[in-house]
Amino acid sequence: MTIPTSAGPFEYTPPIDLHRDTCSAQEASNRLSRTGQSNSRTIAHERCKESKLLALEVANGFRLPNFQFDPRGGIHPLVERANVRLGAFEDPWGTLSWWFEESDILDERTPAVALAAGTLDERILDAALDDLTAGM
Repeated sequence: MTIPTSAGPFEYTPPIDLHRDTCSAQEASNRLSRTGQSNSRTIAHERCKESKLLALEVANGFRLPNFQFDPRGGIHPLVERANVRLGAFEDPWGTLSWWFEESDILDERTPAVALAAGTLDERILDAALDDLTAGM
């Protein structure tokens, strides 16, 4: 897929299937709603504007990666913490890439894999994020 950037178009291959591994803003709002049903996409859009949720603009709208949600349907607290620090609203594709890049701090696993395995905690997450910004 081609992503427009300030330096011009960039060819990018997402690390996830943008249809199978994501949900729509409406589906995300349903997950986040107290009743499990929402009449609008507002809930998800507000969380995205706050960088709490990562949303990816694709040809047919926005898609939200499923790994961000905890088993109860809320935003996983570690995902929210990382997405806010990474500025997911301003840099969604960079944020997605970070979640799926192997890290020395995570024993060569990706943050998404460590999250799914239950081995990611606040201390490790912060160390991985600090490592990312150390060279900047």
